[in-house]
Amino acid sequence: MLTSSDKDQNKPYKPYPSLLAYLAVVFAMLVFAGESVSLRLSAKANLSTGLIAFAQCSMAAVVQVFFGARFSQINWSKWWPAILLSGLSGLSFYLTIRIAPAALVGLIEPLSLLPLMIGHRFIQGRGLSIKGTLSLLILVIASCVTVGQWPEKIGTLAILISSVGIASTGLSLVAGEVVPREGITSFVLAMQIVLAILSLIMFLVLGSSSLAGESSNWLTGLGIGSVLGLFVGLAVSALYYGIQHMGALRAGTIKILRLPVVAVLGYVFINELVSFTSAIALLIVIAFAILTVRFSSSVARISSE
Repeated sequence: MLTSSDKDQNKPYKPYPSLLAYLAVVFAMLVFAGESVSLRLSAKANLSTGLIAFAQCSMAAVVQVFFGARFSQINWSKWWPAILLSGLSGLSFYLTIRIAPAALVGLIEPLSLLPLMIGHRFIQGRGLSIKGTLSLLILVIASCVTVGQWPEKIGTLAILISSVGIASTGLSLVAGEVVPREGITSFVLAMQIVLAILSLIMFLVLGSSSLAGESSNWLTGLGIGSVLGLFVGLAVSALYYGIQHMGALRAGTIKILRLPVVAVLGYVFINELVSFTSAIALLIVIAFAILTVRFSSSVARISSE
């Protein structure tokens, strides 16, 4: 999730963005929600996560090239921390979705606000608003309640991998602030390439283990990954279109709403049940994730060089 103050952008945003900008971000949010549920379904079918991830990232990279990304525009010397952290974030997501309910994996995004704010405070020396800090604290508590009261037992391995995902997601946003707006598509191209390589390594190293899935049905995995990659690539482009027209603060707030969408889709298509307490806690997470973004005086931005 990219979160930023509208005033930090180089050019002003219209107070009332066009309907197309809103539709673009909503489309991205729905695609990302569908991606989570599709990968969870694939995991339950024991398909190879590594192959699916490799195909998905490769196709998403091709889409970015179509939208103007170029290898020559990738500034590896300045962007490598953000690219590496983003790749690690994606890899953690692919691994966690195999062993944890889709809605709980969705908690990685709002919880990444914690390392994001910590990074801003101690790495960049920015201040934290009291309201933003309190909202973040309530968000963390509600997330713990959601996991603790979930009907399905969550294993230690899932918690550890998702913790890596939370930290890398938040810190990747801090590191990603060196990327200028005109370099975003090329940055995403580099990120998808790195993630594709990491996914291929995951496939080769983990083989057919329970954490990786069955590798024999490789054609199905490649097909699913390619379709997902096409939609995810389009969704990323749509998301950045929305960011350019409404600001990352508004776009990021809308994107957080994928969490309840994932929970509903998970219940309908995967039969992942939610206890009443977990459902209430999940709603609190969503509300205070939005409030954290709104209240924070120290938010991520993609700056111009």
